Amino acid sequence: MFIQRRWPWIYSRLIHPQLLRRYQQACARFEPIAKEVVERYGLKVHAGPFAGLRYLPEARNSGFTAKILGCYEAEITHAVEAIIVNNYEAIVNVGCAEGYYAVGFAVTSTRSTIYAFDNQPDCRVLCGKLAELNEVTAQIVIGSECNHAELNKLRDRRVCVMCDCEGFEAELLDPLKVPALTGWDILVELHDCHRPGITATLTERFSVTHDIELIDSVQRNPEDFPQAGFLRSRRDRLIAVSDLRGSWQQWAWMRARCPTR
Repeated sequence: MFIQRRWPWIYSRLIHPQLLRRYQQACARFEPIAKEVVERYGLKVHAGPFAGLRYLPEARNSGFTAKILGCYEAEITHAVEAIIVNNYEAIVNVGCAEGYYAVGFAVTSTRSTIYAFDNQPDCRVLCGKLAELNEVTAQIVIGSECNHAELNKLRDRRVCVMCDCEGFEAELLDPLKVPALTGWDILVELHDCHRPGITATLTERFSVTHDIELIDSVQRNPEDFPQAGFLRSRRDRLIAVSDLRGSWQQWAWMRARCPTR
């Protein structure tokens, strides 16, 4: 059995009813599609920046099959690849869920220490299991809450922060409280749907110190991902490559103009 943890019901209030119906229909088809994908590729990421990553039979609040197929959050692949090659001393993953990025970076960025944070205990347990499965436990530090004090501990190091924390980014990513942020690269998922004005706030805070690229989510075209071509119907292929989001999403990829050395 494959587990696809859905978004808490409260989020459905933020989603257009038509998109919500499509999302619910996709979730209803998840189990048979996931079974076919795993029968084809096994519990291992097939393509993308983390190709070869061994995986667990579940995902938290995200697209399990998209992760196995290697097209999860394809819009930010170029940013993820840049993080991999930059040889940071530390990569901080806030909102690590079951560990797709935290463990993926540990496997691909072998010189980096990965700090993985999530306030849900089951996510931290799964992240630890995924790290053990991929033999990178010693490289990952797992914690519950990332706050200004935790970030300030890394102030003298070369760091990249990857943040997906449902609106908390507006509070966490504050260079007045964490001055080192002015010299760190930051990839942040923006949640104006939870806290209106986050995008404007963060871009204003970092416009002087960073080059900022705003990245929009796009509707998946299954024809762009031949690894899903074995599925019989286009509808199933579309669900398989989907991140299973209930709404449009945006990220900010912020590169420090004067990075910490």
